Amino acid sequence: MHTQSKFLLGILILSSVVAMKSLFHTGFYTSHDGWHQVARLYHWDRAFKDGQIPPRYSFELLYGNGYPLFTFNYHLPWIIAEPLVIAGVSLFDAIKFVFFLGFVVSGLTMYLWQRELWKNDLAAFVAAFLYLWAPYRFSNIFVRASLGEATSFIFLPLFFYGLHRIAFSLDKKALIIGSLGITGLLLSHVMIMYLLFIPAVLYTLALFFTTVQKKRFLLQSLCMGVIAILLSAYYLVPAVAFQNLTRFSSVQEMAFLQQFPSFKELLYSPWGYAASRTGPGEMALQLGITQWVAAGFGTLLLIYYSIRKLNTFKTKKQFKYAFVLFGAFLFALFLTQKESKPIWQLLKQFPIDFPWRFLSPLTLLSAALAGFVVSFTHNKIRYVLTISLIFLAIYANRNHLNVNQYTDIPVSLYVASERTTNTFDEYLPKWANLSEVTQENRIPVKTAESTKITHLRETSSRVEFNYQAESKEQIQVRVVYFPGISLRVDNQRTVFSYKDNGYINFAAPAGIHTVRVVFQDTVLGKTATLITATGIIIAFGIYFGVPKFRKYKLQL
Repeated sequence: MHTQSKFLLGILILSSVVAMKSLFHTGFYTSHDGWHQVARLYHWDRAFKDGQIPPRYSFELLYGNGYPLFTFNYHLPWIIAEPLVIAGVSLFDAIKFVFFLGFVVSGLTMYLWQRELWKNDLAAFVAAFLYLWAPYRFSNIFVRASLGEATSFIFLPLFFYGLHRIAFSLDKKALIIGSLGITGLLLSHVMIMYLLFIPAVLYTLALFFTTVQKKRFLLQSLCMGVIAILLSAYYLVPAVAFQNLTRFSSVQEMAFLQQFPSFKELLYSPWGYAASRTGPGEMALQLGITQWVAAGFGTLLLIYYSIRKLNTFKTKKQFKYAFVLFGAFLFALFLTQKESKPIWQLLKQFPIDFPWRFLSPLTLLSAALAGFVVSFTHNKIRYVLTISLIFLAIYANRNHLNVNQYTDIPVSLYVASERTTNTFDEYLPKWANLSEVTQENRIPVKTAESTKITHLRETSSRVEFNYQAESKEQIQVRVVYFPGISLRVDNQRTVFSYKDNGYINFAAPAGIHTVRVVFQDTVLGKTATLITATGIIIAFGIYFGVPKFRKYKLQL
């Protein structure tokens, strides 16, 4: 890396730190999902320390009735935060660190991709800067506190970087880098993968038609996807397998209907901190003035170079990439508008909740178009354009760098206020009685009046107690069943039912006995974790060139 690159990266990192200055304040801040995030990290930490590796189910959620939150909720932000929590860092600071790290690193990964794409350091710098200094990025962190989506911004450009590298180089490390990009997206926020699908397909096709080694590129692209699935299998397989057991599809269906932003809102909307579609003061849904300027200049350049013949094969290839990025930008833009409702009717089974979520790929694509504009302008204009775009981005976002209000609320109140950390309790099993499990005054064990319960102990992974019954009876343990939960009476596995109301019901023999209801990973979950471990070994072997993998050099 030469001096200019180091200098530009230094400015990029410094600008990232300045942009995130509001995170350095003590305590936490008001936001849409902040309460969710604090409670989630609390329960992840509890489950992890109770021996659930990876965490999947917490008996402490849903007022103690249990909830399979981490079977479905993203994992990577908690994986990053957990070592800090173990080291004694507060939950608030650990979450803010994940936000900060994701923001800074996303600028670096964007720089990598754009330099690989345009072969120009200045173009890469401008693209990375606009990728960072975008209203939606600041809204994600300071308004919504959407930790998973904020983390996913690291991996959007990382995936494209790896894909581009395998198309034009024999660097097997690029295969693993691209796989890590996909894996990071799956573990940060699965929804982003769906948002990225069309841009990814179009970009892959563009690379396919411009690379000489088409067969090798297709094979490596396939291997990239397979390795990513292996690496994320521990999370992905149980989440997909068990989702139909929950209320998710019925809750999420048609949620998009009231969330289409107008084109005027995308052009400009006042900055606010309330939820979308709640009236005055609601969150802004603008793409960003600088991003629109970049997209506008990109459009003009595409028209200009469509008329004028390009001189070299290199610039012809780059023009094709720019054209594909612009096409993906237009398609993503269309999907934010109510005119795209027929397409949304077809997509309603996919886990995309709101059309304005496409601001995520739009931010990426508009920044990439800025890189195209800078790389395709003449040297005399390039520096003026660079300075203009940078200053415009800073000025346009000057009021977006602050939180609404700092708070000093104890963790206990965050935890007590969040029954599942999901707004609609969408991962509640279908067999659970919704009216019962959502009542706060829970009785842990329901028995006959004459039966005595002693030594009751509840953790995130188990419920234990002793009972003394005069005769055989039915005992109900107020834990919502989910695959992985087992019942033992006197350490003997015992049959139980759960179909009536979702709780654990069993025939309890008379006398004094010990009962233990435990969550342990399912066979499917253990197998998926083993697959991930295998994927890590394979990825390590390919990346570092372990001898056993060298014989596959020609293929990989």
